[in-house]
Amino acid sequence: MKKSMRNILSKWHEAVRSNPVELLIALICYVINVLLFEKVIKLGESLYYYFPMLMIIAYTLNKFADKKQIRWIYYGCLLLIIPLLWLHKPESEELFLFVTIGVLTGTYLASGWQKENASFMDSVLQLLRSLLYAFVLSGITYALLTSVYFSIQYIFEIWKSGDSRYFHYSGYFVSMVIFPSLFIYFHYDKSDKIIANKLTDILLNYVLSPVLLIYTVILYLYFIKIAFVWSLPKGGVAAIVLAFSIGLFFLKGCVLLANKCPYKWFYNKASFIVFPAYIMFWIATIYRINQYGFTEERVYLLIAGLVISLTAILFLTKRTGRYLYVMLLAILLFGVVTYIPGIRALDIERISQSNRPQVEVAPPTTYFDIQLLEPVSLQGYRSLNKIYDYKTSDGMYFINEDNSLDLYSEKGAMLYSFNRDSLLTAQIKKAGLTQSDTIPKSRYSALLKIELKSALLILGELSLRHDSVYKVSNITPEFYLKK
Repeated sequence: MKKSMRNILSKWHEAVRSNPVELLIALICYVINVLLFEKVIKLGESLYYYFPMLMIIAYTLNKFADKKQIRWIYYGCLLLIIPLLWLHKPESEELFLFVTIGVLTGTYLASGWQKENASFMDSVLQLLRSLLYAFVLSGITYALLTSVYFSIQYIFEIWKSGDSRYFHYSGYFVSMVIFPSLFIYFHYDKSDKIIANKLTDILLNYVLSPVLLIYTVILYLYFIKIAFVWSLPKGGVAAIVLAFSIGLFFLKGCVLLANKCPYKWFYNKASFIVFPAYIMFWIATIYRINQYGFTEERVYLLIAGLVISLTAILFLTKRTGRYLYVMLLAILLFGVVTYIPGIRALDIERISQSNRPQVEVAPPTTYFDIQLLEPVSLQGYRSLNKIYDYKTSDGMYFINEDNSLDLYSEKGAMLYSFNRDSLLTAQIKKAGLTQSDTIPKSRYSALLKIELKSALLILGELSLRHDSVYKVSNITPEFYLKK
């Protein structure tokens, strides 16, 4: 036990000593976040959002820090914090941040220049494994910190206020310091290769691969249905095909690290298998763009489709079928539409949407209720009957069906049948109003009283909606007065 603990501490010490800039960035960003929360400073509100980018840049440069020129650049990463202090919090740049993190992560993976697919996939899986371990342990750490806080608060009846400060400090400390530290620790030993074992074989051969095969069958059946019906594929098919292709080629790389896989024949034909799916992808994507124009999301969807299509072409031969080439291709294409002015995804969206014909915007729909608020006068009438909203032999009742209002006697005979919207139009006209007028409360009574040949129908409630004209949402007769 002591020996294991010494080994862990020794490895931790080596990892920290080998990644000083990353840990300094984490600590500085955390301190700035605390000062910002306490309103000691007003700069740096965007730092938390750009923090992952800083860490990935520093971690990538650290791979080559043994070279003198690169080492100075590596230490210079700390200076990147300064301009970020003046950036505003990104409100509508989620895709930009997400794509940038992806491009930087791809750059880190490609920087090793591993042309052998097995070595490249081993690096990818090592990275994912380290991220998973760090995420799980960080989550456990935060749960323990929260548990300790509430236990002390409950047992000693202290800290009745200040929960937000504690959760802010602990939450950001775990995400900005503990998580990256754990990742550095788990990812420090690059010689710790992914080793195939019974668990990975079961996961690959009896869970993931069968599911992927079933998914392939579903896509092929859908493709056959489209061919027979001769219809366009649904818009969501593009995202489904994209996820399917990524999963297929990712598992194709994982097979290289497995002890054995009975589905190698399936993965060897991956480029041919995805061909019908790509036809659906491009038809759905181009139709959607042609119909609604480009948006930022559709630009990135188009680039993702281009990457997966070229991936299938590259993997037609062993010479070009390299994951390194796919990563470089993705970095290049996503980088072009993210960082080059004039052809950025946002610029393409702006140009595309500005060139679309202007569609007349429908007026906003408003909803309101008109209710019976004043007492009912019996002057001039012989009797008053209550109207029920269900069929009964105890009195009169009404039935609302579609746009019709039917009024029945206690014996079940239909007395009146109204078209609800036509009735409303007549009532609005009787109240001295038009369809474009706002209905004042002084006219509510006139709308709720419907003059009949020898009777008066009083509504208890009239629910209306209005865009260009008034329509009835609900109508509830309340009383029937006979002359």
